[in-house]
Amino acid sequence: MKYIKAVSLAIFVIASVASAGIVMTTQTQDLKNTKAQPINQSTYLEKDMIRMDMKGDKSDMAMIFLGDKQLFWMINNTKKSYTEITREDLEKIQKTAEEALNKMQEALKNLPPEMQEKMKSMTQSEASKKSEIIYKKVAGDEKINQWICDKYEGTRDNQKVVEVWTAGWKKLGLSEEDLKGFDQIGTFFTSMMKNMSWHYKVGTGEKAEGMYIGFPIKTVSFEKGKPTNEYEIKEIKQADLQPSTFEVPKGYKKEKMLGEKD
Repeated sequence: MKYIKAVSLAIFVIASVASAGIVMTTQTQDLKNTKAQPINQSTYLEKDMIRMDMKGDKSDMAMIFLGDKQLFWMINNTKKSYTEITREDLEKIQKTAEEALNKMQEALKNLPPEMQEKMKSMTQSEASKKSEIIYKKVAGDEKINQWICDKYEGTRDNQKVVEVWTAGWKKLGLSEEDLKGFDQIGTFFTSMMKNMSWHYKVGTGEKAEGMYIGFPIKTVSFEKGKPTNEYEIKEIKQADLQPSTFEVPKGYKKEKMLGEKD
């Protein structure tokens, strides 16, 4: 009887601290390097929290984002260390970058007009030069793993840069609310990397001009007409997630960000 009570108490405690979430198992493959091993990734989602565990032949990393705290951790399991990035850190980085840019622009004023244009072109980042990707549906009823998907092609400046296979939210047992953490992490980094947030777009439930509908199950990226990377979801399931899922493992050492002073 005591044993039964103990087990019942343990189940009650676990149920009281665990919470319903989503676990996605995915795989990323470098298509340019035929010898490269695929990177396996497990993504844990709960409300506005995200954890991604990424394991390859030479790496064992994780990242955690807490939307309510606007906090991002990059974890190195091999070194048992982590780096922390806050909203304040990003604002400092952005301010430093803007100050450096302003100084450079002041210096450019002393150069001839032709040289000014040349220097501006050289210093402008490739990301800032890129236009938005426009998606168009090109096929339907294509099976990717256990899901029936629609296929979209994404073009930038009339060149194909990505193919996306999507499935409807209901078929996956998902809602846009389940994935709001992706929007939050995109917003979190947008202040520093203006063109980064599109990586976290996950489609909509309704038709939107230039965007795909549904959740991306498989994505193939292209450069100059050739496939470079492939990302594919292998499994999506509901799971009870422990609070420790979204915490840095105990005993891990905090490292400074690159360029951070003592």
